[in-house]
Amino acid sequence: MVTPEADAASPRSGMRAVASRAASFAGVTVITQILALASGLIVVRAMSKEDYALYAIATATVGASGVLADSGLNSILIASAGRARRAGRSVVPPFLAAHEVRRRMLLIVVPAFGLFTLYLLLANGGGTASSLVMVALVAATVWPEANASLYRMILQIGDRVSVIQWVTLAVAIGRLVLVVTLWMVPRSLLLPFLAVQALASVAQLILMRKHARVIMCDRPEQERDDLKPYVKALWNVLPQNIVLVASPQLITLALTLEGNSAAIAEIAALSRFGMVMVVLQQVVGNVAAPLVALSSESRRATNKALVVIVGGMTVAVAGFVVVTALASDLLLRILGPGYENLHDELVLIAIGSGLSTIAGYALGVINHARGWTSYSWVYVPLFMIWAVIALTTLDLSTSMGAVLMVASLPLVDVVTQIIRLSVGYRRLTE
Repeated sequence: MVTPEADAASPRSGMRAVASRAASFAGVTVITQILALASGLIVVRAMSKEDYALYAIATATVGASGVLADSGLNSILIASAGRARRAGRSVVPPFLAAHEVRRRMLLIVVPAFGLFTLYLLLANGGGTASSLVMVALVAATVWPEANASLYRMILQIGDRVSVIQWVTLAVAIGRLVLVVTLWMVPRSLLLPFLAVQALASVAQLILMRKHARVIMCDRPEQERDDLKPYVKALWNVLPQNIVLVASPQLITLALTLEGNSAAIAEIAALSRFGMVMVVLQQVVGNVAAPLVALSSESRRATNKALVVIVGGMTVAVAGFVVVTALASDLLLRILGPGYENLHDELVLIAIGSGLSTIAGYALGVINHARGWTSYSWVYVPLFMIWAVIALTTLDLSTSMGAVLMVASLPLVDVVTQIIRLSVGYRRLTE
């Protein structure tokens, strides 16, 4: 139960609480990201470009399916479970409701994306039999990964963030061991590498569920919550997520039609340095979100969260952009020949990465923890306005025009998150 005294604590004490948890979380997260990066680089080096293109199609489907299968369910779960925890009630009913809606959503998303993925694989040279196996492996990855995210919300609310990081680290180690072992075998590695991804997803689900059940079984089994809030959250966010999934493809399609394939490669290369923000994103998503969800639903508590999370993230993003600008010569040399003169483009990509981080992991974390999904649909008309302006004013035959298009896209999400936060904030009590 949150007391008025706790709610009235100073922003400085809130900053210390977040900083303490973040410091303990960041070390393991850095190691996990290094292992993940190593696995990814081995996969790239071990396969031909043709096989890697098929692998990229399959893994992109996993990510897109996860975004659509979530569609606000994690947000409403962490908010509902946080309220139940504060009131001394079991978190089982909200979990069961979210799990049921997630199951129904997966029954729609997985077959739809499976057919689309099969078409892309066949169109890009994949054999019929191997393409069918790849689609099956994609489904075997998406389903457990989507359900594991629900258990992750329970672990966050139950103050078991350390479990999340150690499970993630264990899975990353296992994946790297399997990838290295397969790399040493002289054979086609496309299907084995996808199988490793599916195994890692299943292992993560098993471990997350095992630890989350300790929290969920602290009360007798109960009926699930009413599904209506979860379905409403899904429909609030689904239009935005559909466009979020489609927007990168629109940019790639526009550059392809323009014949500027070089810009596609340049954007992908310059964006690699944005990976340094992943550690910060993981810390905020796993540490700050449950703290906000467990705090009282008042303007005072939300103001503290805005100061600590949005303020801190803005400072971190500004530092990232400044360092990128100062070290641009070195960073471009790391990328190799052909990128030497892209200093301005590199900084713009860094700014775009920073805006995306602020939208998703600062403003978005507060909306997520409070369960504020209303007005997520405004992303769709805002995106359409942005697309018209970008396509009619930017010269996509140049690297600068292409980079400006990519770097400006996160502004749509920033504005959407601000609108969601404003609507939710107005409904709070003092």
